[in-house]
Amino acid sequence: MPSTPAPDVGDVAPDFVLPDSSGAPRRLAVLCAERPHVVVFYRGHWCPFCLRQLGQYRERWGELDALGFGLVAISVDEPQRSSALAAQLELPFRLLCDARREVVSAYGILNAGEKGGIAYPATFVLDRDRTVRFRSLDRTASRADLDVVLAFLRGEAVPDAPARAGLLPSLGDWTRTFGNALRFGLRSPNDDCAECA
Repeated sequence: MPSTPAPDVGDVAPDFVLPDSSGAPRRLAVLCAERPHVVVFYRGHWCPFCLRQLGQYRERWGELDALGFGLVAISVDEPQRSSALAAQLELPFRLLCDARREVVSAYGILNAGEKGGIAYPATFVLDRDRTVRFRSLDRTASRADLDVVLAFLRGEAVPDAPARAGLLPSLGDWTRTFGNALRFGLRSPNDDCAECA
């Protein structure tokens, strides 16, 4: 695990500026000042579990938006790869690109030992001043349950995140993940990409 601890509930999350999938710079402090945000760190465009997670957020985006929250999802992918992924999955929210791995390092979730350095999956809910109100440090195949995240955003009581993070994915999760792999193909962060060269 990284030596820098991940921001905990009550901490102010580190500010950053990252390009979105169009290459435009986005500052977290500005996004959060506009509305509280859910910040999702995912492994990359090639990860079938990440595709499943992003698809779930796409399907429930209206609920999140109606509750007054924004969403950004961050990976170490280059903007060109993120742009292709956003178009392919028809995502209504921004993908941010941390190709230098500075933000995943600052958040204590850099997995330096895998694929040249990627993010450990994680979900944070930040209020308007970037104070962490919810945190889930997740595993490769099991992520913060979106129903739990939405319940938290509605102000309902939710179980502690560590109890959720240890759960094994259900058969349905594996089936959806396998379906995503068939639909979008298995990918590697080192795949040849003419647009990314």
